Amino acid sequence: MGEKLSLRLRIFLFFALIGLGGAAVLGAGLWVGFRRFDAANPATAFWVSGIVGGLGILGLAAWVWLLFDENVAKPILKLAGGLRTHAHAAGAAAIDEDAARYLGDLGPAAQAAARRLARATGEMSSLLTETTEGIAQEKAQLQALLATVPAAILMCSADHRVVFYNGEAAALLDGAPPRLGRPIFDALRREPVEAAHDRIEDGGDTEFVCGATGSDRTIHLRMRRAAEGTGYTLVLRPLGRISTSRESWPVTDFRASALARTLDRLLGARGLSVEAAAGTARLSGDPLQLAALLGHLVARLSTTGARSFSLLIAEAGDPVDVTLGWAGAPPTARELDGWLEDDLDPGVSYVSGRSVLDLHGTAITLAEPKAGRSALRLTVPRAKGDPGAPSLRAVFDFALAHPLPDSTDRLRDRVFVVFDTETTGLDPQRDEIVQLAALRMVNARIVADEAFETLVDPERGIPAASTKVHGISDAMVCDAPRIDTAGRLFHRFAEDAVLVAHNAPFDMAFFTRHEGRIGRRFDNPVLDTVLLSAIVYGQSEDHSLDALIARLGITIDPALRHTAMGDAQVTAQALERLIPLLEEMGLVTLADVIAAARRHGRLLRDLN
Repeated sequence: MGEKLSLRLRIFLFFALIGLGGAAVLGAGLWVGFRRFDAANPATAFWVSGIVGGLGILGLAAWVWLLFDENVAKPILKLAGGLRTHAHAAGAAAIDEDAARYLGDLGPAAQAAARRLARATGEMSSLLTETTEGIAQEKAQLQALLATVPAAILMCSADHRVVFYNGEAAALLDGAPPRLGRPIFDALRREPVEAAHDRIEDGGDTEFVCGATGSDRTIHLRMRRAAEGTGYTLVLRPLGRISTSRESWPVTDFRASALARTLDRLLGARGLSVEAAAGTARLSGDPLQLAALLGHLVARLSTTGARSFSLLIAEAGDPVDVTLGWAGAPPTARELDGWLEDDLDPGVSYVSGRSVLDLHGTAITLAEPKAGRSALRLTVPRAKGDPGAPSLRAVFDFALAHPLPDSTDRLRDRVFVVFDTETTGLDPQRDEIVQLAALRMVNARIVADEAFETLVDPERGIPAASTKVHGISDAMVCDAPRIDTAGRLFHRFAEDAVLVAHNAPFDMAFFTRHEGRIGRRFDNPVLDTVLLSAIVYGQSEDHSLDALIARLGITIDPALRHTAMGDAQVTAQALERLIPLLEEMGLVTLADVIAAARRHGRLLRDLN
C-alpha cells in the first residue's frame, strides 16, 4: 500500500511524523517530569522533562532522517545517475524502477524518459549509421594504407607532440617508440630536431641527421612544414644499419601461440609437455623447425633429470626473446653443442639444431640459474607486418596537431594510463605482482595500439587459490622479468600521465613498496574509478568493477575477467564513459575531480 502513495504525500507524511512524534515525545517528557515533581526541588522535574523530550526528539529526527535517506534521497541519487548515464553512455543498463518504488510517479517517469531517450538515440544512430560506417571504412582503409607505406613517417604538432606515426617509424625507433601526445624528444634527440624546426619556419623542408634516444642508431630525416599552425612531418631513414642474410629457406609470419601448439603436439608424441605463456606476438621464421629444436632440447634435458618445463615468449622487442625453462641443472657447453649437431628430422632430413639457429640468425645462450631453475634463451625475428604489435600500425589523432595552451588542467586534455595488476594475494605489503598491463588514453579516447603487458616473476610461490582466480602459475612466471625490470618499463610507459585503476591504492602500494628496487618514483597523479563511480552514482551504490561496467553497458568476456589486460581494458572503457558524466556535473578539470574524489575516500579505506 505504501508504494502507491505519491511523492508529495510521502514527503508530507515525513513532516507530519516529525510534528506528531515531536508532540508525543514532549508529552512523554512532561509526564515523566510530573511523576518526578518534588515541591522541595521543583527544578528537577523541569530538567527531567527537558532531557527526556530533547533526547526523544533527537532520536525521532534521526529515525525519520534514516527513513527519508533510504526511501527518498538515495533513490533520487540513483535515478539521477541512471538518467545521466543514459544521456551520455550508449547501451547503459536500464533504470531500476524497484529502487524508486517509494518515489511515486518519479520512478516510472524517469524510466519513460530513459526509454524515450534510448529510442531517440537509436533513431539518430540509424540515420547516422550509413555515414558513420562509411567514415569508419575510409579510416580503416587509410590506416591500413599508411601502415604499409614503405617509409617511416611521423607527424608532430608545432609544440613537438606526436600526432601520427606508422609502423615503419615505430619499428625504426623501437628502443624508445613514439607515443601519441608525447614529445618527439622521447624518441629523437632534441637539439637536431629543434635546429631543423628553426630552418623550416619560413616554409620548405630540410634534411638532417639525428640520434635515436632509445638506441645508438643514427637516423637520416627529412622535415617538412605542415599546414599553418599544425606542425611538421618527418620521413625517417636508418643510417649504417647492417642487414643480415638468411639461407634459402621459406619463412613465414606466425603467432607465438602457433609455435606453442606445434611444440605441444611434437612433445605429446614423446609423452612430454611444456607449460607455455605465448601471448599474441607474431614472429617470422619456420615454426616447425623452431618447435622441433625446442622439442629436441626438452627431450634431451628430460634424460638428465630435468622436469617442469616452461616456455615464455615475450610480447615486446624485435627480435623476440624465447625462453625455455626447467627445474634442474643446466647442461654443460659441450653437451649443448652436441645436442645442436643432432639431426632433428622435422619432416625433412639433415636439419640440425645448428642449422635452425642459423636460419633464424640467432644463437642459444644459457641463463644464470636461480631458485633451482635453469633456462635457455634464443631470439626470433618479429614479423614485419605484425598486426598484434602496436609499433606496426598507423596510429594517429590529428586533433593533437593544434598546440594546447601553456597550462591546461582540463580532464579530457590529460593523457591517462589505465592499468591493472594480478597478484599472489590481497596483502600489498607481503604479496607480489605476477602480471601487469596498461593502456594509454589520449583526448579521452583509448589508444588500443599503445599497450603494455608483461608477466612478473614474484620470486615466491603463487598460492593455488590465486592461480584459480587469474590462471597464472609458477611455471608461467619463473622466467619472466622481476619487479625491478617490469617496474622500470611500466614507469617509462606511464611517464607524465595520470595513472588510473580500479581500487588504485591496492595496486599503487606494490610500486610504492618496491620503489627502491625499481629505482623510480611513481609520483604521477592518480585517479580511482571506484571514487569516480561514487561521484556520479552516490556513495551508497555498489562500486565493484563488475557493477560499474554493468551500469555503463560494458561487457567483458568471462575468460578475460581477472586478467590484467582484460580488467585494464574495461576500466579504460569505463573511464571513457565516466568523463562526460563528470563534465556534466561541472567537474571539468583534473583538480575538480580530485577534490570531489577526496570526499569519498572512506570507500577506499573500507575496501582495503
